[in-house]
Amino acid sequence: MIPLSVFNEELPAISAKLGIGESTLSSALHTAGPVAASRPTGAHLPGYILFGGFKAMKEAYFAILETGVLEKVRAGQALVPVSVTYETADTTGAATVSAADRARLQAEGKEIVDDIFGD
Repeated sequence: MIPLSVFNEELPAISAKLGIGESTLSSALHTAGPVAASRPTGAHLPGYILFGGFKAMKEAYFAILETGVLEKVRAGQALVPVSVTYETADTTGAATVSAADRARLQAEGKEIVDDIFGD
């Protein structure tokens, strides 16, 4: 099992950076949208086929990018509550482990110092 280290005090800052990245990406998409629009190359069949293909490709590509922007927004919004929840759970968990450890040591007739530094 890989140990997990979470620095919950840094999660709000990461959330803010994700928000900045999202707004930058969103504005880039809005700027690139009209430029990426394809135009018919001429009144012939190959031109219409290429136009249709490029139009479908642009719509699919931009739909995927918009989904990515939404995921970035959701991730940024979730980090702050996760930070608070993690800190609360970590504090509660530490108290529970500490109480269980104290109970185990008392049952063995030891002190915490004895358990840490040996008998």
